This record gives sequence, structure tokens and C-alpha cells, in this order.
Amino acid sequence: MRETVLACAEGALELPRAKSVVYRAPDWIVEALPRAKGFTIRFAADASDLLEIAPEVRDAAAWVFITNSTVSGGSLYTVSSPAKLVVAKALVARTCQLMFEPT
Repeated sequence: MRETVLACAEGALELPRAKSVVYRAPDWIVEALPRAKGFTIRFAADASDLLEIAPEVRDAAAWVFITNSTVSGGSLYTVSSPAKLVVAKALVARTCQLMFEPT
């Protein structure tokens, strides 16, 4: 997933935090949050823009507090298996497309 995020925009940066990793270019794109049985990904894209790829995507605005997250807004997806990692890469690619490609 890391390579997908870093390739989506010129100058994309990986910023490791104490309990998360944020990817920015210059605004945040994705934040990876380690969890006991996998990890949660927070996308800058709205959940409504990602639901066609993964119906399990949740709107982060519905949450008052997300443990260890350093960004706000966007959407959430939990990765708990290799199959979900494949979906997560597709969600990253869609988020990058929405943020960086002209409409």
C-alpha cells in the first residue's frame, strides 16, 4: 500500500508518527493506524466516493474520536486480512484519483 500512496502524487511524503503513519502531498491523503488485529486506514476522500469499491467504508465524520488519528474528516476502512489489503490498495488509488487528477 505504501508504494501506491507515494506514487499517487509528486512530492508525496510518508510521515511516521508515534502511533500512525500519515501520507501527505501537501495535504493529507491517507493515514494508517495500527490495530491489534490489522490496521485501519483513514482516507481523505469522502465515504460516498469509495463505497462502490468497498461497501464497508465508513464516514469518519460519524466518529467523535478515532484513537491515535492525527487528521480529521474523510473515511475509514479496516484491514484484517490479505484480501482486504487488496481492496485497501484500490481505495488508495481511488482517493489519489479524486484528489490529483483533473475532472
